[in-house]
Amino acid sequence: KPFNDVISHLRRTPEYQTENTIRLTANCRQRHDPTVLEAAHLFAGGNRYQEELYDRMRKGGRISDCLELRYFSDAAEMQSHVRDFVTATMDQAVPDHAARSPQEAFNLLLNLYDGGHVPNNDAAALALDRVQLLSPYRGGVTGSLGLSNFMRDAYRADAKADQRRQADGFVHSDKVVRIKNLYWYDRVTRQMDLKLSNGSVGVLCGGAKGWKAFFPESERWFDWQRMDPEDFELAYGLTVHKAQGSEFEEVLVVIPERRALLSRELVYTAMTRSKTRLTMLVERSDRANPLSVARERSVLAQRNSSVFARPFDSARLFEPEQGVRVRSKIEYMIYMALVAARDAGQLTFTYEGSLVLPFDGRDVTVHPDFVVQAHGRTYYWEHLGMLDRQDYARDWRERRRAYAAAGHEDALFTTDDTTGVRAERLAEVVADIVAGTPAGRPDTGWSLHHYLL
Repeated sequence: KPFNDVISHLRRTPEYQTENTIRLTANCRQRHDPTVLEAAHLFAGGNRYQEELYDRMRKGGRISDCLELRYFSDAAEMQSHVRDFVTATMDQAVPDHAARSPQEAFNLLLNLYDGGHVPNNDAAALALDRVQLLSPYRGGVTGSLGLSNFMRDAYRADAKADQRRQADGFVHSDKVVRIKNLYWYDRVTRQMDLKLSNGSVGVLCGGAKGWKAFFPESERWFDWQRMDPEDFELAYGLTVHKAQGSEFEEVLVVIPERRALLSRELVYTAMTRSKTRLTMLVERSDRANPLSVARERSVLAQRNSSVFARPFDSARLFEPEQGVRVRSKIEYMIYMALVAARDAGQLTFTYEGSLVLPFDGRDVTVHPDFVVQAHGRTYYWEHLGMLDRQDYARDWRERRRAYAAAGHEDALFTTDDTTGVRAERLAEVVADIVAGTPAGRPDTGWSLHHYLL
């Protein structure tokens, strides 16, 4: 939350917009498929004009080359999907995996020898990030611990069956994660040096000369006898929280029906950990789709604190009528302008009503900001609040084409507040709707009737 407060402060302070500020707009982690990032942005609180993409995600299936979403009903179905994910990765990285044992194939997938040892004791050459499972939770079969146990049962069965290849609850070639910082005293500098960070992922190997732990961030291996096993966990599955700041080649994210930790921020973080393929496993629910639950919940918005300004309850601030919550201050202003016209008997309206539009031959339900009825005609008012973002502008153009294909383009009103908001311009839009005389500027390219507020 403090970091979010800093960013918000920079954005609302005019002098910081022209000097001493650089805004990163590209995600440098995902290298191959922009659709993965577009899908993640659905959970970043922005770009409401990707309804077609969100509709495809709700239905499931292959979304793009690197994005797939599957649904599961029970643990067995989920674990079957996990096996499919690992097998598909092996098809590319270990072509002869079908002729090997699951343990040998998985070792080769991580760049270990087929017997599970580290080639030349060189941890930096390992590919421990080749596949990673993530979950919002630690406990349960859908949590990181349950996923890790399943992976070990599936791909470490040989080691589990041999007592000589077990130590302190771990088995030979287990993928492990450090859960607290490790400091050792340096006799030269006479200081405590950080040797391993909380969240460091490595591999544990046992042999005739004892057990060793290898971590790519360290130049040499660690003697397991000097370690406390309680400071490590299996790392085949990690929590999204533990994975913050990390990147992995291919990622599988499990989204259980359990709602406790679901939020926009959590799903966005999970979806932006992969460099290539992202697979999402979502639990079927008799209640709302877990993705819909996450998209409607923000951890940051629930924290009533602020570093630079007096905190306020945004949910209450942007509630123009009892039971109706709008997304921003400008939507609040538009809503109240329409309320005034409604109370004068000039029109009726709904906020974020439903409308079916065609996208690439498919009917998709979208939610215009305001659907207004005046003198027997229906108008659609969309406020374009983030036109400075290329992805937002591109997606709006796609939605405009859908409006046109449905025959609604002449009834479409758009506004933006890039130059501020003037009460008289807001009143002008409402007056044009009431009079049935759409005006605005068609030359902007946003609609036939675009108004600068």
